This record gives sequence, structure tokens and C-alpha cells, in this order.
Amino acid sequence: MTKQNSKINVLIVDDEAELRVLLTVFVQITGQEINVLTARDGQEAKEMLETEPVDIVLTDLKMPRMNGFDLLKWIKSRTEDRPKVLLMTAFLNELEMHEAFDLGADAVLEKPVDVDSISDVLRSCLIPEQDRWQMSIGFPDKAAKIAVDDSPWQNPQDADRIALGRGGLFLQVREDLPSQGSMVHFRINLNADESELLDGIGIAKWVRTSDHMQGPRGVGIEFLFLTAASRENVVRYLKKYRPAAYIPMGNGMAALGSSSSKSKKIAS
Repeated sequence: MTKQNSKINVLIVDDEAELRVLLTVFVQITGQEINVLTARDGQEAKEMLETEPVDIVLTDLKMPRMNGFDLLKWIKSRTEDRPKVLLMTAFLNELEMHEAFDLGADAVLEKPVDVDSISDVLRSCLIPEQDRWQMSIGFPDKAAKIAVDDSPWQNPQDADRIALGRGGLFLQVREDLPSQGSMVHFRINLNADESELLDGIGIAKWVRTSDHMQGPRGVGIEFLFLTAASRENVVRYLKKYRPAAYIPMGNGMAALGSSSSKSKKIAS
């Protein structure tokens, strides 16, 4: 469906009428040129998405008929016109957080949400891929530092240490894991002589402390900053493979034995 104007179309999905009104106010006072649509549940949202052009879906998780997870899965299964999806919930366990980012949620907001969190996440969603991850934060001394030898660029199936998504990466880590919410400086060698790197700063959105059926031990990192060369590589990768996941879970990866680990500390 082709848009008829330059405004950003945001679809708010929640089964509580009062919350739909409140969220509409929050979205409209963010300073963006936004047109708001609303739906009472995932099924009604799905029907609207089949006929209306939508850029961003802001949806509750727990709803009748079709919940937020099922709506997210349906949206990301589409080959075209996939809007960005922001999940809201007051009840989300750690594994559901992993799954939400793996399925393609661009953010998970804890209810009750406020206007500042809505404004921040909308602003982030509206940044074009080629202009993202340029914030001037440098490389903080206190960031956890991890380096890995691995290359996902030619074929994602060949990479056994990392999985790349639209907004971050999953990284297998066998040594000390960063803590959830901490800043991480990652450096991934894309070839043997280290002449090409994926180098940047991110936030540890979630940490998996042991290998299990959801995936191997490691950390899900959301990108904050990438060097210019790294941004170019990531944007090229995203255009080629179009991954649905925002931060992959790493499920399907074989767990690495500690004796075969190729990760190492970055020299300070």
C-alpha cells in the first residue's frame, strides 16, 4: 500500500480504550509529523495492515484474539511492507525478551510507558539505516571489551560465533560475560589478518549464562555506535540478507567448547 502523504503512520494496538487514547496523545506530542491509527487487538491490527500503509506498530503484548507476539510474527513473515514493531508489556520474562528481539521487535517497552520513552524509541526508529549508529560516544574505558574472529559476511550460515540482526548482534562468549544493561566494546575480525573489522559499542540487552535449547551461552547486543567502515559493512549486509530479527537469539548455533573458543580480550 502506497502512502499518500509524508506523515509517519503509527498504528497503536491495545485492548484498553483509555490506553489507546493516552498512547495517541504521547505519540502526537513527540514533535514528529505523525498520523495515528488504532486497533483493539492483533486481529483488527492485521486487517488494517492489509489495507493501510503503516510505518510503526506500537502494540501491547497481552490481548484477546491475536496477541502482540502473534501479530509480530505475522508482520515479520511478510516479504514487503514490514513496519517496525514496538512491544509494550508489564509482564515479560527473560526468555520472552530474547524471543521478542529475535522475532523482530525493534524495542520492548515496560508498561506503564511514559512520553519520554515513546519519544526516544520513535526517534530512533525513524533514523535511516545508513545514518544510524553514528553517535559520538567514543570507546569508554569502562566498557566490557570482547574481540572475536568470525565472518558472517559471505554467508550467515558460515558464522559460528555471531548472528547479525537489524539492530544488533548475538555473540557467543565463553569467558566472562558482560552484565545486562552494561556497555560493550566489540571487535570482530572479518578476515585472518584483521585488516577488516566490525568495531563498535553496544548495550548488552540480555545475557544467556549457559547453553540451552534457546541457544548457546552469550550476549545479545544492541548497536549504539559503529565505525564508518563497520556501518558500511552492516548496511550492505542488511540490504543483501534482510534479516527479520532485531537482535538474534543465536538459536541453531552449535555451542562452542571452552577449549575451542576463539574469543579474546581486546588489549587495553
